[in-house]
Amino acid sequence: MVYFNNDNLPAGEIPEEFGTLVDLQSLSLLYNNLSGSIPANSFQTLRKLQHLSLAKNKLSGVIPHSLGNLTSLTYLLLNNNSLTGTIPPSLSELFSLTKLGLAGNNLTGVIPPSLGNLSNLLWLDIGYNYLTGTIPMSLGNLYSLTLLELSETQLMGPIPPQLGGLSNLTYLGLEFNNLTGQIPDSLFNLSSIQLLSLQSNNLQGSLPGDMGNKFPQLEYLYLGVNEFHGFIPSSLCNSTNLRDLVLEYNQFSGPIPPYLGQLDGLFRLELGVNQLEARDPTDWNFLTSLTNCSILSHLGLSANNLGGMLPSSITNLSTTLQILYIDYNAIEGDIPEALGNLTILTQLRLAENQLTGNIPSSLANCPLNWLDLQGNMLTGPVPKEILQMPSLSVFLDMQNNMLSGPLPAEVGSLINLQQLDISNNRISGEIPKSLGECLLLGYLNLRNLTGIISLNLSFNDFYGVVPKQGIFQNSSAFSITGNSRLCGGIPELRLPSCPSKVYQKHHSQKMKLIIAPIAAILGCIILVPLLVVRFSRCRSLRNSQTSETLMNERPRVTYGDLARATEGFSSTNLIGNGSFGSVYKGFTNYDGKATSVAIKVFNLQQHGASQSFLAECQALRYVRHRNLVKILTVCSGFDSAGNDFKALVYEFIPNGNLDEWLHNPSRRDGLANSLLDINQRISIAIDVASALDYLHNHKPTSIVHCDLKPSNILLDHDLVAYVADFGLATFLYEDANQSTSIRALKGTIGYIAPEYGIGNEVSTYGDIFSYGILLLELFTEKRPTDSTSEEGFSLHQYVEMALPQKITEVIDQNLFLGEHSEAYKPDKSDMEIDIVCITSVLTVGIQCSKEEPAERMQITDALRELHRIREKLNGTL
Repeated sequence: MVYFNNDNLPAGEIPEEFGTLVDLQSLSLLYNNLSGSIPANSFQTLRKLQHLSLAKNKLSGVIPHSLGNLTSLTYLLLNNNSLTGTIPPSLSELFSLTKLGLAGNNLTGVIPPSLGNLSNLLWLDIGYNYLTGTIPMSLGNLYSLTLLELSETQLMGPIPPQLGGLSNLTYLGLEFNNLTGQIPDSLFNLSSIQLLSLQSNNLQGSLPGDMGNKFPQLEYLYLGVNEFHGFIPSSLCNSTNLRDLVLEYNQFSGPIPPYLGQLDGLFRLELGVNQLEARDPTDWNFLTSLTNCSILSHLGLSANNLGGMLPSSITNLSTTLQILYIDYNAIEGDIPEALGNLTILTQLRLAENQLTGNIPSSLANCPLNWLDLQGNMLTGPVPKEILQMPSLSVFLDMQNNMLSGPLPAEVGSLINLQQLDISNNRISGEIPKSLGECLLLGYLNLRNLTGIISLNLSFNDFYGVVPKQGIFQNSSAFSITGNSRLCGGIPELRLPSCPSKVYQKHHSQKMKLIIAPIAAILGCIILVPLLVVRFSRCRSLRNSQTSETLMNERPRVTYGDLARATEGFSSTNLIGNGSFGSVYKGFTNYDGKATSVAIKVFNLQQHGASQSFLAECQALRYVRHRNLVKILTVCSGFDSAGNDFKALVYEFIPNGNLDEWLHNPSRRDGLANSLLDINQRISIAIDVASALDYLHNHKPTSIVHCDLKPSNILLDHDLVAYVADFGLATFLYEDANQSTSIRALKGTIGYIAPEYGIGNEVSTYGDIFSYGILLLELFTEKRPTDSTSEEGFSLHQYVEMALPQKITEVIDQNLFLGEHSEAYKPDKSDMEIDIVCITSVLTVGIQCSKEEPAERMQITDALRELHRIREKLNGTL
């Protein structure tokens, strides 16, 4: 196998000189950041070539027809590039081909029916393109095929019955298309199938009662977001290997089969948004049976016709349960105290039911990061125990209940929480001062609380005359206790009279240093409302101009389009929440083609949301890079109620974010490869560094991301990384008069460069610091906010002290589980090489996260070093 790195290739393109290597049999240029087109003339001379991989680069242009002359090819992998045009019919002349990968490009046109002539093909992956037409019936002739991936290719029409003849097929992916009709009966003859994904189409009909008998090897069944109806077949219990059963967003009715509890390997059960019923205790027997599912992690029952009281058996669900959704039903009675026995539950949604009674304090035993109890009839106080949960970091919603009493001061313990809503209850009293300790809170709705906001200047060393005007006319509106050298003021203060004017003049210069900040504060109190009005008008104009430019450059979408794409912004399509809004997965027409998209809807009531919208519009208008999330269009207008509405529509990146992969691998659906190996982590690090290098060094104006962290790194099916969320991005203009660089604390705690904390301007050094911390987290699996030792060392210090002798003590031990992937390291699995390479990566992380900006490694140097480390790991150096 021949490997080339981008450093060896001029201008990052494939050199024509490859055409002289006429005896070459195997060529891999995987992960080389290559650009340009595939040189047609060079490759047509390589008649002995058997393996050709140009995957995961930035290649553009069309697929040369001349590749059809390479008749010795058995592997042809061109996936994850930016190739355009159609699939050349000449590829059907490669009769020796066993593996064809064209996924993740911008290919158009139809799937050539002549591909059905490739009788030796084992693996056909052409998903995630912009193809049209129907699935060719001729693909049913590929009798040796084990994998067929056609997901998200905008295909229409019915599923050809001929696919039922692919008796060796183990993987069939047809999700996110526009397929119609019923599942052909012949498809149930695929007795070897292990993964069947048909979700997000327009398929209909009922499922055969003996379906489970026909799929004995089935592990993953995804039929969500279609129009299936009828009962859920009880025979699915005979698919004893079933791990994921996803039937949400259909029209299934009747009871939930209790026989599903016989699937002891069931990991994920998603039945939300159907018409399933449970009206009496007998109907709830399925919950009792699910206690036999010893690894059940996800249970989704949202938006069905479930009624009555929650049976006590729900508290006996497996202690492996992490996500439980029973919201939008008609469940009555109390929330069972014993739910606190679910000791690893991270998300609990009981919203929009008819629950009564108090919120059980036992829920504090669960490590919840998301608790949604809104829209019930809950009474009593807000439990202090809930407010003291350190795990609550994303969402706590108790609005629209009948909770009463004051908001406890323990609310200040929610230092990691991003959204808190307790509005529309009977809560009264003052706003707890401790609320100011919730540093990450991005959305807060208290509504019913009372009290005043006062100016507290107590216990300082102020001296001089206290004014008698403005806020200082009312002694209850301010406090100056503990400033023994003050004088004058209103009589109620009982301060001594001030000395003579000469003495006052002597001190007036010093007083300016003290009074000026106070005056500034008071001035802000008076002027801010006026300035906000004026500024908001200017900002609205800039927003309008920027978003209008984006809309002119891209296909337009309306609020109605986006509402339809997300089923009315349904919670079942919610895939994330941030400081300034929510992100939904949708399916819409973009540029005349049906496309899966991520829609970021801004909460314009949230302070800073409009600026974030503007920042993303400005930044994403100018950037084009394979490792940056791609913006498709922008929506700026009004919602159905006439309120301002702003949203950004992005290309959907299907494999979650890096934070989930590192810290919540069960979110990866329980797959065996849910843990990132060494090579994958280095490749992700290189992808992110490539994006930063582009932003900092390859634009006329440098762009600083300002919020680089694992949750803003998205991963696609091939684990290619994309940097997302430009809501805090800053342009650094050479002309200081134009610069949008500001003195502000921008970013997320743990990843913010230390110089930002003392008021330094935003700079590229800040991103490099964040990147260094991300590198350390990537290979230690420790967050920068974790307590790394009893002494409270930072992540940087923790790793630096371990280098090099004790490095194995800080490395994520998951890296040493199982064998290394032969796809990356065919010739060695020497752990010593792994440790040396990881040590080198962590050293880069240490160099990037130095406290002093000038001491940090340049991103270009870090990128070069990471490429060198990957070469060493793969044995090509």
